[in-house]
Amino acid sequence: MTIVNGKAIAEEILKKIAKKKGKRPSLSVFMVGNDPASASFVKQKERAAKTAKINFKLFRLSSSVSQKKLMAAVKKESAKNPVIVQLPLPSKFRTEEILNAINKKNDADCMTESCVADILNHSHHLPPTVLALKKVLDRHKLSLDKKTVAIVGMGRLVGTPIYLWLMANGVNAVPCDKYTKNIFSIIKKVDVVISGVGKANFIKGKDIKKGAVLIDYGFSKILTSSGLQKITGDFEFSSCSKKAKLITPVPGGMGPITVAVLMENTSKIT
Repeated sequence: MTIVNGKAIAEEILKKIAKKKGKRPSLSVFMVGNDPASASFVKQKERAAKTAKINFKLFRLSSSVSQKKLMAAVKKESAKNPVIVQLPLPSKFRTEEILNAINKKNDADCMTESCVADILNHSHHLPPTVLALKKVLDRHKLSLDKKTVAIVGMGRLVGTPIYLWLMANGVNAVPCDKYTKNIFSIIKKVDVVISGVGKANFIKGKDIKKGAVLIDYGFSKILTSSGLQKITGDFEFSSCSKKAKLITPVPGGMGPITVAVLMENTSKIT
């Protein structure tokens, strides 16, 4: 059984970017409000940018900012630099409109509607979650040919772009969301399970096929019996790792790789 070392893969990617000659890339990040999880993710991106020698510009805005002003700021900044908008935004905002205000050519996260559509025709750089998956498959020489893949959670950051990419590459992919019936009977039969629902230990060893490949984008904080906080993923690691062929741990798996390939996208844009 293989445990993916996401930190090592990420470090390689970032160091490779740092060695590039020429103009130093820049990344502008918009964060609205004071969500602690968002602040933590932004800090991770800032550290990765420093390692990759990418200029990092943070626009930290109050949740009282208007939809109109936020869209205008995103549009103005993305006219000159790669931009990301840290999600989730406070509930008062129409997220889709704000993301679509990003200049397509400077959409480092590939979150505009047109960039998502381009996944199907291979005409744009890929979203970081997709690139991170590709890095793991390539690193561990895993082919999805003649394999069935279940995608658990069809959110805009993980499930939807990965599903579109798999479809575009002729992979037999089964999307699963909260409306899917008998979800665990589906998971039990497939060769690869990719999960991004954000529910701690949602999938257990009894729910997977022996020898399955498990890719975990989930991120949850739980309290241990001793009262300490622990970060965990969607797969119950203790039981799933005993049956899986390969598993990505949380923390230290897909998270660092996804941040690193965001920097890779940034370096290619600028």
